[in-house]
Amino acid sequence: MAKNQIHIVVRIKADIKKVWDSNLKAEVFDPLDKQDREWYCPEVQNDFRVGGKFKYHLVNQDKRFDFKFSGVYTEIIPYEKISFEFDKKRKASYHFKVKEGLTEVNLYIEPDGIHSIDLQKAGWEVVIGSFKTYVENL
Repeated sequence: MAKNQIHIVVRIKADIKKVWDSNLKAEVFDPLDKQDREWYCPEVQNDFRVGGKFKYHLVNQDKRFDFKFSGVYTEIIPYEKISFEFDKKRKASYHFKVKEGLTEVNLYIEPDGIHSIDLQKAGWEVVIGSFKTYVENL
């Protein structure tokens, strides 16, 4: 990871198996749509295995903004770590651990070099926060 990587931490009120298993579901983005009516995800693909590809297309409701992110899984250690590389060769990883009865998820991601780090961090915090809400309401 790059020295100026983005780091986000979230603690989820759920056991690590539930958090991990929720990461495997492409349909995780459907409930996220319902929580934040500003954005929706018309396309989701997730082949969760080393070498498998993922693709997410997010669009805001007025269709003025959209972004796609896709890539390949490079390392999977069940209940511990998911590493992947975006198509633009940026690397990222999620690290899972139990801490004080909660599941802590740490996201490390290389910045894209285009947008400010603060803007990127804010965007990923929304994604991770929505995932936390989704898992805690299962």
